Amino acid sequence: MSFIRIAIFICSLVCIPLASAHSDQPSYEKQIGPYLLDIGYSQAPVPGQPVRFDFDLYTNTGADVNYASFNDITFSITKDGQLIVSQTIQNTQPNVPTYTYTFPTEGVYAVAVTYERGKDAPLSTSFDLRVSNVSGWIGILDSVSHQIATIFLAIVAIVVFTIMILQRRKS
Repeated sequence: MSFIRIAIFICSLVCIPLASAHSDQPSYEKQIGPYLLDIGYSQAPVPGQPVRFDFDLYTNTGADVNYASFNDITFSITKDGQLIVSQTIQNTQPNVPTYTYTFPTEGVYAVAVTYERGKDAPLSTSFDLRVSNVSGWIGILDSVSHQIATIFLAIVAIVVFTIMILQRRKS
């Protein structure tokens, strides 16, 4: 009976860090001052399959998150220093700007995003995105938060397995 309680407790601990604004979809987030830049994408990028990017901007963190206004974003993708695509997308509230792109080949692409905010200083970020024919969790693991969650999940699995072995030895 105590094992079931421990398992439920551990599972609830695992679920909290995995929760994000994009549910089970990968995303890149960067805090700049009071702003959280949040770039989500529809799937782990695979060559020849379209990936839908969405661009959010928030203030505050945790339970007190609010949408922050911005006029538009400039989105660019480069590979090996060569510009592949660059696009400015207007923010038509209440929807968030989106852009769909199909990566032609495998490799590491640099994604750069600048949020234009009228008279306020723009907010910019960039990150590397691995495009691979290996789909599923391997592509998602490019996100640092998912790497940390995976390590945490592995530690939890080891602890649960150890508890199971110790309980069997006692009986």
